[in-house]
Amino acid sequence: MHPSMTHFGLVCLVAAAATLAGCASGARRPSGDGECASGEATCDGYCVNTVSDPAHCGVCGASCEAGQVCSSGSCESACGPDLTECDGACRDMRFDPLNCGSCGNSCPSGELCNMSACSGSCSAPATDCDGECVDLTSNAAHCTACGNACAAGEVCTGDGCQVGCPGGQTDCGGACYDLLVDRNHCSSCSNACAVGEVCSGGSCALSCGGGLADCAGVCRDLTVDNNNCGACGTTCAGGEVCSGGACTVSCGGGLVNCGGLCRDLTMDRNNCGACGTVCPGGQVCTAGTCMVTCGAGLTDCGGICRDLTLDGNNCGACGTVCPGGQVCAGSVCTLSCTAGLTACSGVCRDLTNDAMNCGGCGVACGASESCVGSACTIVCPAGQTVCGTSCTNTAFDPVNCGSCGTICSGGEACVTGSCTLLVTCTDVETYEAGAWPWAPWAVDTAGGTVGAASAHDGARGMRDAGWHYRTDISVGVGSRLSSWVRGGTGRLYLGFDASPAGTKSFVVAFNVGGDIRFQNNVGYSHTELTTVSQTFVAGRWYRMEVEIMAGGVAVGRLYDQDGTTLLNSVTHNYGSIGTGGIAIRSFGAVDSDTINHCP
Repeated sequence: MHPSMTHFGLVCLVAAAATLAGCASGARRPSGDGECASGEATCDGYCVNTVSDPAHCGVCGASCEAGQVCSSGSCESACGPDLTECDGACRDMRFDPLNCGSCGNSCPSGELCNMSACSGSCSAPATDCDGECVDLTSNAAHCTACGNACAAGEVCTGDGCQVGCPGGQTDCGGACYDLLVDRNHCSSCSNACAVGEVCSGGSCALSCGGGLADCAGVCRDLTVDNNNCGACGTTCAGGEVCSGGACTVSCGGGLVNCGGLCRDLTMDRNNCGACGTVCPGGQVCTAGTCMVTCGAGLTDCGGICRDLTLDGNNCGACGTVCPGGQVCAGSVCTLSCTAGLTACSGVCRDLTNDAMNCGGCGVACGASESCVGSACTIVCPAGQTVCGTSCTNTAFDPVNCGSCGTICSGGEACVTGSCTLLVTCTDVETYEAGAWPWAPWAVDTAGGTVGAASAHDGARGMRDAGWHYRTDISVGVGSRLSSWVRGGTGRLYLGFDASPAGTKSFVVAFNVGGDIRFQNNVGYSHTELTTVSQTFVAGRWYRMEVEIMAGGVAVGRLYDQDGTTLLNSVTHNYGSIGTGGIAIRSFGAVDSDTINHCP
């Protein structure tokens, strides 16, 4: 007899005539130290499990009515998923030592109930919690750790207690399950596969299909499963993800990190086009879009679009797995791949352009890389060049001027790819004078606050200036005009060729998603010209600079907080640029400081 029954069984026999409410299946006296096991409560002097005891369902003394059972702490007409009625109590026969595999089958002293069989220890995925084998990824009373019980309304997931299940999983009696692969909840919470079967693509089958492996009766994708990475039971460490069957700090080419799992958003029906986007029933994910059918060249295999011409697990037809040592080439299992392809884990791959097998099987490119000519290569935006491990514009980069590694000396700047001697530059405005505005600035539209909170250097800076201009400074060909800028939610306009009639402007825009641009401005009216997108860091100072070139061309540059690291640039051909003055305007809690002019 199980040790938990040695005393209480006798007490209940004696008290049966008195209809003792505390006598319920599994109840027992506290241990010698007066403590009950984790997950139990003391009711009428006995340790009972209020999750399943019909005499104390949910709380002590809450007795279920005739014909009802106690399931997950609530009186119900029938037991929930994974539970079976045994004398009015809902029991999990997979792990209950008093009802192991069947009602009343009590494990011998010293043994546990492990996956419906009495055993000396628990095996994965179960953990020993006070003498009971528990799945910590789905047990609401022991969620991620023994004794860690979820609150009412929460479910237990592999990440802990949550209000709802993550994308692609379903709440079945307080635990989250993937109905596509869970053999005890296959296609629905109540549908359990027969002994010897697995759940593959939401259907009970004798073996896993579609490139999945049978791990303790559950079909797993060993290429992306953090708990079964490369092999069943191989768990990635915290902060790592499983990509291409190996634990790594980031997902490889073509995959995206969705809640710690690497997913192919082009074909994953639970993450179609974006993480968490689940395709409706009957639809598949093809090219990142939920559709009734797969796209050209692909076939629906258990809800996943597969290329039957080269998929070694679905060769020529869904579920047709090529034997060991063979690959799928042209929809036929063969001993070798066709010319130009290489066998990688049973799949023919083009190592010259496959981001997951670049130059060699299993060599995955980084998230910002592409496979070009069998090598992982950083792909730069138009106008930029790879220098080392980053992209840069060699036309203006002082440490890569004209070519990678060419460093301009002190007193030089990189101008259109050539190191050029700097001219004498002057701070034409530092905002250190009295009350704004002051001469020689003229007011076009009033506004602006000068104070210490807006200072980059010195004691004061400017916030949200209205349009002000001055004509005592001439900006012509070869001139450069710059200002420090720190974003709020608006813009800073640095005007050149300015007059009372209007100005041309280089603009740093923190709103509208972030960009740098050129405009023509007359008061608050403007004409949009050339725009380049730019990402900004909140609260960070940047240096903006505009240079006037020959032929009416203006080049706007954005430097990082050190004032020298070029982040981005934009060019616009005005056709002609006069030698007018300068102008300034800002709004949306945007700070500026120290306007500098290089004639």
